[in-house]
Amino acid sequence: MTTDLLKSHARHDLQKLMPSAHYWLREHAPIADRELTTPLLQNPIGLSPREYVAAKALASLATYEIESRAIWEKAYPARDIGDKTDCPGETFDEERKIWALLEVFRGHALVYAREIENSQLIEAYQNSIPAPEHDSNTPLPESTHLRRERCLECGNSTNAVARPNETLLASRDQLIAAFGTFTGMNISWFKNLSDVPKLKAARKVAGKGQRGHTIQPLFCPYEVMQWLIDPRRKKGKPLSSDKGWSKLNTHFENVYTLKEINDPREISTG
Repeated sequence: MTTDLLKSHARHDLQKLMPSAHYWLREHAPIADRELTTPLLQNPIGLSPREYVAAKALASLATYEIESRAIWEKAYPARDIGDKTDCPGETFDEERKIWALLEVFRGHALVYAREIENSQLIEAYQNSIPAPEHDSNTPLPESTHLRRERCLECGNSTNAVARPNETLLASRDQLIAAFGTFTGMNISWFKNLSDVPKLKAARKVAGKGQRGHTIQPLFCPYEVMQWLIDPRRKKGKPLSSDKGWSKLNTHFENVYTLKEINDPREISTG
């Protein structure tokens, strides 16, 4: 399985940062990956770029495995032999949560796969997974209605209530992994978005904390890149247009494909 291959590479890259017996009798336990990566990501100073993206991929995989397993165990609880009562099954919101967790992991896995230049992992994680669709004949539960906001064809507004296409969005960590080295972008840039209007405008899904889990804010990487290459930007280090487009292509290929026609590097030779 590709997840086993990714775990093997990531654990190897983080080997010097873990106790020698960390995985003793816990090789297949996602909690062991979470216990390893949580302190590393809480204080990433000293981590190499490769170690950082390895930790992010391993941490997001552990989160997916732990939280999705909890949902499935609740939806399909163990039963005594002969118990014929129906299982409650998953709600639509739970299906969406599992999908979102998997997509977050896929994004981090793809960043890591490209960092280590592993073609097998790149191929496995480069394509997004379609979001589950609610049965149009059944009214959506209140919690799944989204307010009117710009749909992420990254720039086209709509008057309909639209669900942002999260496969074309990026988390703060993904943006930092893509552009941080060249601009100085770090998590502090996202602390007060009112002070960074362009970054706030690029946010398409507002994050929120809930009991037991947190929904991370998501941004349009194309709009973020456009702001970063703007020579009028005062925050952080300047980023050339060529480098910005290159990083968009490398880290957010699906978005780049939609916006490739605007890439100024594509110069016609006649």
